[in-house]
Amino acid sequence: MANSRRLVTLILCLALEVATLTVNGNTSAAARTGLAAQPPSRVHESTNVMRPTSYRVTLVRESKPGAIRDPNLHMYPPYPLFPGLSLLQVTVQWQGGKWQESDRWLVAPPHHTSSLARLTTVPLPSTSASDGHRIWIRDPIARTITVYPSDAAGTWPGTEGDLKQFTVWPSVSALLQSNFHCTKPIRHADRRIAGRSVYVLEFGQDQCRHLSGGRYANQSRLLDGRIVVWVDRATHFTLRANQYAFDHPEHLILSWHVTSIRYNLRLSPRLFQLVVPTGYKLVHGK
Repeated sequence: MANSRRLVTLILCLALEVATLTVNGNTSAAARTGLAAQPPSRVHESTNVMRPTSYRVTLVRESKPGAIRDPNLHMYPPYPLFPGLSLLQVTVQWQGGKWQESDRWLVAPPHHTSSLARLTTVPLPSTSASDGHRIWIRDPIARTITVYPSDAAGTWPGTEGDLKQFTVWPSVSALLQSNFHCTKPIRHADRRIAGRSVYVLEFGQDQCRHLSGGRYANQSRLLDGRIVVWVDRATHFTLRANQYAFDHPEHLILSWHVTSIRYNLRLSPRLFQLVVPTGYKLVHGK
């Protein structure tokens, strides 16, 4: 009798999980994305997400607002959106809370006046770094090293926040119940990005602001559209993301994808040491 009860309970749990992950009446969203929605994999999904002690990643960001008009395009954190096509290559090296990020244009946005570094307006290329206490930015054109206090919000550099936004959830089941965007997600067939096996998840248009009682009523909703993310199965790092414009579900406005990533490698401590090269001026920012 006990075995029968356990069997019934197991069947009910499996049925509930399939019901949670299967898309009901949402084939149009899958067709828009070009991905097939699927029930969960029958392979055991570990709840032990790997926590890398270090990583080196290179990714490419693409921005193309196109006909979308918004007066606050240049203010979107962590990376502004410029009119026209832009491609930015970013390399981040991270170890134990210390990091170095190098940015360079592959295709610079037309008439840009600010870099995509969050704390400076110097032109790219630029390199930013932190020893966990200070942040500094090296500008090879102005030949300056500008030092800032560490970001109190803990979200700088923005690339790290993008990579790790889903690492707090221990399993894909938890991700699918995370209420991210305050909508029910869709799981598509698993893929591979940069040699890594990934979950492919789609979250509908963000409903959280509507539910917040007008807290963000004065902010633009341009980046509140649906989003598709490719999440590393082992680490839950986001290796690719497609962000669509609010109320324009076919308009891909911002995307990025990882071209290479390595975990748990030995990085030189010199990457995270403040050094003022000969001919450079040290500047203290506010």
